[in-house]
Amino acid sequence: MDEPLLREVRIELFGPFREFGKEHLLALEGPVPYPEVVRVLACELGPGFAERAARKNTTVIVNNRIANRRSLEALQIKPGDKVAFALLLGGG
Repeated sequence: MDEPLLREVRIELFGPFREFGKEHLLALEGPVPYPEVVRVLACELGPGFAERAARKNTTVIVNNRIANRRSLEALQIKPGDKVAFALLLGGG
């Protein structure tokens, strides 16, 4: 039997998330819910990561599109995706 193909999700970290590094590769066997991605990253990067990711001014960008905060619980992250964490910037 063949081993399941592991593919990676590229995690990019900007602004205040830089304290956790600039980039991180996360191996996934298949689609997983966004909260699981945050949980795994918190295990690898430290508990402060989950706390910062949960803040209201955090922007999550998946494949160059800003994710709606209300839909994050249902968002599925797949191998090959690129997920960026940044600070929401307001402007006028």
